Amino acid sequence: MVEHVEKAISRLDPARYAQEPEYVMALFARLDGLVFQDKQTHVEIISTIVADQGPSPAASRFGADFVLTASLQIGKQKVQKAVLGQAQRRSMNNKTAEENAKFMEQCDKMLQESRQCITLETPLEYGQLPQVKIFEPGNSIPIKDKIHFVEYLVVPFMGCLHGDTRGFFVRDVLESHLPKLHISAHAADSPA
Repeated sequence: MVEHVEKAISRLDPARYAQEPEYVMALFARLDGLVFQDKQTHVEIISTIVADQGPSPAASRFGADFVLTASLQIGKQKVQKAVLGQAQRRSMNNKTAEENAKFMEQCDKMLQESRQCITLETPLEYGQLPQVKIFEPGNSIPIKDKIHFVEYLVVPFMGCLHGDTRGFFVRDVLESHLPKLHISAHAADSPA
C-alpha cells in the first residue's frame, strides 16, 4: 500500500501542475486501481474527481473537489468506504481571511453530506508530500494536525478509523456529478 501511494506521488512534480485541480487529477489517476491482492486480501482505491463545470456543478453544491473510495476485503469480510475532499494549493495559514472563509464554507457543505471529510494540501515543490487535514461536523478546526497523505491512506483511511461506510453514500459518490448524493444525504444515519 505505502509503495503504491509513494510511487504515485513520486512522479508528480508540482511545477508541472500549477493549480491544485490538475495536481489532484494526476495524483488520483495514478492511485486509482488495485493496490494489493492475494488469496485472502483485496485492497482497491477508486478515485472520483467531482464535476466543477456546467449548470449547478456538484463541486459548488457539495464543496468537494474529489472523493476517495476504498474497497477492502479480508477473507469473507468486505468493507467499502468513501471520503469527500477539498484540495488546497497552499496552507490556510497563508490565505486571506476571505479565502479562509470560502474554504470553511466548502468544508461545511461537505460535512452536511458526510461526517467524514478531508482537505488535501498539494505540495509546492518536488519532493514534498501532499498533506491531509481531517475535519468533523460543527468544528471549523481540523481534528488533527496535518499528516502526510501516505500516512492518512494507510492508517486512518485503510485502517478503518476514518471514512463513511454507509452503503448508499459510497454508491452515490462514485459518479462525478454526484447526482444522487442530495437524495441520500437526508436519509437516516444508519448504514444502508
